Order: sequence, then structure tokens, then C-alpha cells
Amino acid sequence: MCNNEVIQYVPKGWDYKAITMRCGNTSIHGTPLYCDECKAKHRKAGHRPYECKHGKDMTPEGAFCAACEFGDE
Repeated sequence: MCNNEVIQYVPKGWDYKAITMRCGNTSIHGTPLYCDECKAKHRKAGHRPYECKHGKDMTPEGAFCAACEFGDE
């Protein structure tokens, strides 16, 4: 992934709180969080939205990709 930051909004009382996280982290919903550029790259490369570049399904119920987690390009 990249070093871009993605803003997510979390309900807080009657309002929302903005939380900033890095692209590639797990979102507040438990799914992978991607910036717009990385989403576009995945679509262009033919990957599903929640598939890593190694072809692993990265949904919460999906597999763990050691190559992505430990930085193996």
C-alpha cells in the first residue's frame, strides 16, 4: 500500500468524529482501508476490491497474507 491517509467518520453521540488512518490498515468496519488511488490501481490491475496484490482475499473472513503483513514485495 501507500502512505496516503484516509479519513473515516465514526458516530460519537449526536455527531461524528473524524479518524485518520493510513492506507492499507484495517478500517473501523474490519475491512481493508484503501485510498482512492489504491482502489483505482486494484480495479485497473483486475483485483477485487478486497484482494491484495498477491491474490489473497483480505475480507475479515478471508485469508492472512504474510507477504503483505511483513512487507515482502
